Amino acid sequence: MRTLFVVNPNSAGGKTGHDWPSMKATMAKTFPGHETALTSGSGDATNLTRRALKAGIERIIVVGGDGTINETVNGFFEDDQPLNPDALLGIISSGTGGDFRKTFKIGNTLEEALEVLRQGRTRLIDVGRLSLTGFDGESVVRYFDNITSFGMSGEIMVKVNNATIAKRLGGTFAFYWHTLFTLMKWRNTKVHLTVDDRFDQEIMMNTIHVANGEYSGAGMHFAPMAQPDDGFFDIIVLGDFKFHHLLTSSSMLYKGTHVGHPLVTVLKGRKVTARCEREMFVEMDGETPGKLPIVFENIPKAIKFIC
Repeated sequence: MRTLFVVNPNSAGGKTGHDWPSMKATMAKTFPGHETALTSGSGDATNLTRRALKAGIERIIVVGGDGTINETVNGFFEDDQPLNPDALLGIISSGTGGDFRKTFKIGNTLEEALEVLRQGRTRLIDVGRLSLTGFDGESVVRYFDNITSFGMSGEIMVKVNNATIAKRLGGTFAFYWHTLFTLMKWRNTKVHLTVDDRFDQEIMMNTIHVANGEYSGAGMHFAPMAQPDDGFFDIIVLGDFKFHHLLTSSSMLYKGTHVGHPLVTVLKGRKVTARCEREMFVEMDGETPGKLPIVFENIPKAIKFIC
């Protein structure tokens, strides 16, 4: 089976690139004759994956963080169609968050990830398709494997990605600085949310997560009941959360017990739409692909995932 490793050398703060020569030597024992493609910027993993699948590659293994995995998943599709439904996706998580692997109980070491790949068991997982408004006002289509959110989370990521001074002190500092800044300034707002034909309401919200996987935000257990192959999203609505609610419930987000909070609503559905009179940004694995209005659609059993 022809195998391509899509490697993001900048993931994990550049540690992946530093360790890649020794990692590659280890991988060659399991995947002799494999091919390698290194990313150099945003969108590269998507383009490299598309080219590889068109060239007959049958197995794509991502070496990078959740953002690189997300880009690779987008490369499995073109013109709203899967390029090769029989192609396999595997991961060697090498980033700062490692959220996607947690849903499948894949370890965070190279040895643990390779053991999963060696066993070669696959699971047909769902993929989310979202249609949203780009920053230029044009319609954008993206796919996601894990969790996409909008509201305060999107506002934080826009500030982090546009940061200049804070990033000079490191990405982690920039993230926490702008999280704190947004927490203090954010004002909840009303969003018109629909879920299939069962829910159609205007609700006051802080953040809404549309989940295929369980974890997001570097270990927060946002959707503890999500199943990535059941054909449904879990929609976690953090309602009229104020600053003090977020501070006092932060530990609940890591434990997954926030779903019992009186200001949290949990819904399940195949299609989700949201619109808002206020400008509201979307967050997806650390990226901000656009803003509301947005439509989420579940594509059931879309990718064969090695797990």
